[in-house]
Amino acid sequence: MLFCDESWPDGDIHREAGWDRLADVAMPVIDHIIETYYAPGGALLRAVAAKLKVQGRIRPHRDSLHSFHLGHRIHVPITTNESVRFTVAGKPYTFEVGKAYELNNQKIHSVVNMGREDRITFIFDYVPLDWGQSRAVKQ
Repeated sequence: MLFCDESWPDGDIHREAGWDRLADVAMPVIDHIIETYYAPGGALLRAVAAKLKVQGRIRPHRDSLHSFHLGHRIHVPITTNESVRFTVAGKPYTFEVGKAYELNNQKIHSVVNMGREDRITFIFDYVPLDWGQSRAVKQ
């Protein structure tokens, strides 16, 4: 839907075809989360709807692009099931539909869907206006 160049903040942010289809639904969710939990006026770097099919898995990894070190990675489950396991730094988490979760993507994380239905999660990355002073690297 929405992606930034690897060289951000020197690069651009691009709206892909999915953005036109989902922005009317996605932006109120994004705006509510930012207004509630973060300082406004920053940059929305990414927004995706990610499907993890039945028996699918995302192997343990850290997100490595420079821009991932600067902001907040927010997950909002759209569909899930009891057999989806999200692990961050070796600890399992269960994400509930309709709630927002900030993930420290600098820690090793993974997810597996051992259920009978696909998992769909809305994910976006938000960098506050003061990113250079306050969040140069997540701890």
